[in-house]
Amino acid sequence: MNCLPSWLLFVALLLNPVIGFAETVSIGRLPLKPGKAGFVMDIAMEPVSGNGYQPFHLKFIALGTGITHDRNLTVIIEPRNYSQTTLDLTYQKSITLPEGVKSHSVPIYIPHYVEWDQIYAAILEDGRQIETGKNLFSIGNTVRTQFAKQKVSVGIIVAEDAEKNTAPWAACPDVRTLNTVLGEGPIPGQVKTKRLNHQSSMKIVESVQPCWVQYRPYNEEQLPEHWFAYSQLDVMIVAAPVLARIEKQHPERFKSLKQWLVAGGNLWTYATKTKADNTAPSSAFLESLKTTPQKKTDIVPQGKSRSWLNLNSENDTSDLVYESWNGGVQKSSQHYSYQSSIKLEKRSTAFKKLKTNKHPFTKDVPASEIAKQLRVGTYGMGSVLSISSEDPFPGSFQFWQSVSNIHKDIQLSWTERMGIDVPSGNDNYWTWLIPSVGKPPVKSFVLLNTLFAILIGPVCYFFFRRRDRLYLLYFAAPCMALIVTMALFVYALSADGTKTKVRSRQITWLDPTNQCSVGQSRQTYYAVLGRKGGIQFSGDAAVYPVQNVAAVNRYYRRHGRSGRRGGYTAENGVQNFDGKFLPPRDQVQYLATLPKCDDTSSVMFLGGATPKSVTHNFPVTIHRLIACDQNGKYWEASNVVPNENVALAPSDKPALKSLITKDVLPPLESVPMLQQNTVRAWTGQKGTGVQVSALETRLEDWSKKLPKGTFIGIADRIDDQIGVDGASVLNSVHVVMGEIQ
Repeated sequence: MNCLPSWLLFVALLLNPVIGFAETVSIGRLPLKPGKAGFVMDIAMEPVSGNGYQPFHLKFIALGTGITHDRNLTVIIEPRNYSQTTLDLTYQKSITLPEGVKSHSVPIYIPHYVEWDQIYAAILEDGRQIETGKNLFSIGNTVRTQFAKQKVSVGIIVAEDAEKNTAPWAACPDVRTLNTVLGEGPIPGQVKTKRLNHQSSMKIVESVQPCWVQYRPYNEEQLPEHWFAYSQLDVMIVAAPVLARIEKQHPERFKSLKQWLVAGGNLWTYATKTKADNTAPSSAFLESLKTTPQKKTDIVPQGKSRSWLNLNSENDTSDLVYESWNGGVQKSSQHYSYQSSIKLEKRSTAFKKLKTNKHPFTKDVPASEIAKQLRVGTYGMGSVLSISSEDPFPGSFQFWQSVSNIHKDIQLSWTERMGIDVPSGNDNYWTWLIPSVGKPPVKSFVLLNTLFAILIGPVCYFFFRRRDRLYLLYFAAPCMALIVTMALFVYALSADGTKTKVRSRQITWLDPTNQCSVGQSRQTYYAVLGRKGGIQFSGDAAVYPVQNVAAVNRYYRRHGRSGRRGGYTAENGVQNFDGKFLPPRDQVQYLATLPKCDDTSSVMFLGGATPKSVTHNFPVTIHRLIACDQNGKYWEASNVVPNENVALAPSDKPALKSLITKDVLPPLESVPMLQQNTVRAWTGQKGTGVQVSALETRLEDWSKKLPKGTFIGIADRIDDQIGVDGASVLNSVHVVMGEIQ
């Protein structure tokens, strides 16, 4: 086919930029010589990454008037680290370019398990690689993936009409105070600038901050339709009028935001008493959400806002620096190349300048005044903070420190909230192993070898001697040794059986008030002879490997492509993990979180203040249920079948100990400590060690004492979450817990 001249192709690409849901940077373009292919594929990704799923954006652009015929393509992407890792993966996506289209955009989400330095990409058509359709792109200087270790990751939904709307809530938030509070950053030096305008605020959120918080701006009209796009975020900030418009005009995009919230995200919405315009109603979501005024206990008292600002230390305004040799991120002032002649002023000096100019940063008010502006509610495992102020930005140190205090560290930290830092490994791997698999049957081997020695020795000797055939020992001994050795090998394999074995603990959190639920499973797999089909999870489940070692070994540099890789595909609502993700004769463990909106499952008491019976509409039978009513009295029921009333019997707090056994909460007793290689130990990079998710923490707390109006029960497992058809499920349990409706 005829291709466009290079200058015309350049113009065409300028007119067709890569469209992303958030700020994106270009990685590269394939094919390298697009003349014969007739199209180009632009690859872009969001510039800040971390634990979760990394959003990519693929845009296919026809070189002529359009795609001449349906093109069946396969896109392969392999993220790589310069060092060897245990979690190398190959992502594969099938894409059809319809005939006649001029451009076609496809968002994809790739699990981000380790830091990335390079991206290998390839395009296949009908199983064959397109000419010049592969390349290795270096992204170390282009994409800010190295800043994955930020303390807090914040998304900001920017109003579509921010440029022309004069309402205070429409402008991009001025996040300078958040840098200091959430990111432990420097005290801002813009003494005379009370509030940055929209353009200046956007420049800040689109750049790397000199602290441990990074931002992702999202356009109101270009929000993603899958919650994986938000999976790396800790906080989402949005004006209530904007949220109302999204809820009304883009219900599918609003649903993805709610799923992220159900999974444990934190939504901060402001201007909650303001409407966007006369035609846009207030948010039905916010109006139906059960929120309560914030208590003064978490508000920083008047006159106490300086205590946590570390005013005696240096006000380190230097940038962040990434060192690829150890994967570390540090302030450039701590780097060996930093000029010693550069002097940093004291934080107290910077604060005094702001105080002298009566900057909003230093505003100090009674705690009751701040408490009146804040209402807090829960939604699934997440939280919603409602701020009545029409524009709380930049706000004071006192105000935002109070907001931070409300959420606690476990809610604002991704690692604490999800219970894992994938690259670092986790000692909890040892608490959920499948017992007695993959081990050589030592006692059986010793017995069989002893019998073999007796048989081939005195027994065979006397047998052949009596028949004057001792020379046959030269043939009988090696033949029998070969037969016995093969028998031992077969026996060792058969001892574990032929089926893939799974040990699963499922925890389901029910939130009937908001009609949502969270299912979290910690599952260990053992494939005896390997499994070609891999492990299948729901397309809405966030899946993270749990390892007993750090995923990146920086002592060994990578030499070419890793021979053993994990395969990952996401097609037709199913995620498939195969290859190295399910190796033969090795135990691998995963933590999966599945948030659901519009889930009406609930447990209901019948009989008023003194309940007589219990019923539920959860899809599986709850074999044993213990609940605490609003008066603090305990009740118990057995074999609660869905939609059937079961009589309640009085119970007590000690009954919880018999319900939550070691099979539910295995103790981390005498287990090997997290393995560390020499370089990580020398650089002080320690593993995360023992961590559990917020939901697992709640289960542990409730196993000691149930809050009023809650229940906990042991139910049948949900086979759809196992991930392997026909597997042998061992030592598994399913816990259902939540509020009584």
